[in-house]
Amino acid sequence: MTLKRIILAFSVIAASFVAASAQRVNFTIGGGFSTHSGSSTDNVGAFKLGASYEYEIPGNFSIEPGVFFYAKGYKDKNESVYMRDDKGNIVNGEDGNPLMGVKNVSTGKFYVEVPVMANYYLEVAPLHYIEFSAGPYAAVGVGGKRKTRGDTDQDLPDRFYYEKSTFKEKGTRRFDCGVSAGVAYEFNRIFAVGAQADFGFINFRKQGGRNISGIVTFSYRLRLDQ
Repeated sequence: MTLKRIILAFSVIAASFVAASAQRVNFTIGGGFSTHSGSSTDNVGAFKLGASYEYEIPGNFSIEPGVFFYAKGYKDKNESVYMRDDKGNIVNGEDGNPLMGVKNVSTGKFYVEVPVMANYYLEVAPLHYIEFSAGPYAAVGVGGKRKTRGDTDQDLPDRFYYEKSTFKEKGTRRFDCGVSAGVAYEFNRIFAVGAQADFGFINFRKQGGRNISGIVTFSYRLRLDQ
C-alpha cells in the first residue's frame, strides 16, 4: 500500500470517527499535592489548569486529548547541618558540642502536559454520571525554582537562602511521561468534580525519584454539537 493510500485511509477513519461522535470542550482547574517516589521526600502543593477536547463514542465511552499547565514538585527531608562562623568553621556550644541547624530544600517544577484520556461514563440518574478515566501523558518542563534555606556549607549570605532554576541544574531531566487516572461526578452534562492522580515513569534526576501528584478537579464542559 502506498503512502498516499495509507494517509487517505487514516483520513477516512478519522472523518468517520468525528462525524459519529458528539464533541465537547472541557475547561479544568485543580489543586492538591505533589511529591517524588521514594521515602526521602515530602509533599508540596500542586496546581493544574487547562482545556481538553472530548470525542464521545458509542457505549458511554470517550477519548479526550488535552493541554494543561501543571505545577508539580517535591521537598527534600529536612537535613541536620553544622552551624558555621563567617570563616566556615564549625561553631560549638557552651558544652563543647557542635551547634546544629536545619537545611531545607524544596523544588518546584512547571510543566506543559499533554494527556490522552480514555473515559467511561456510568449513568446513576438522568444527566448524572460517574466518570472513570485513565490514559498516558507526556510533559515538558518550562520553569520552576529549587529553593534552599539553611545551607551552612555556602558562603554568606547564601547560607540563609538561595534559589536556582529547576531545569537548568546539572543532571535534571526536562521531559516526563507517565499515566493519569481519575474518577469524577458529572451533573447536568455541564459540570464535574473529581479526583485525579499522575504517576511519572521517568526519574527527574539520574538517581532521583519520579513525579507523583494527586489533585481535586473542577470542570466546566461546553458542548459543540448543539
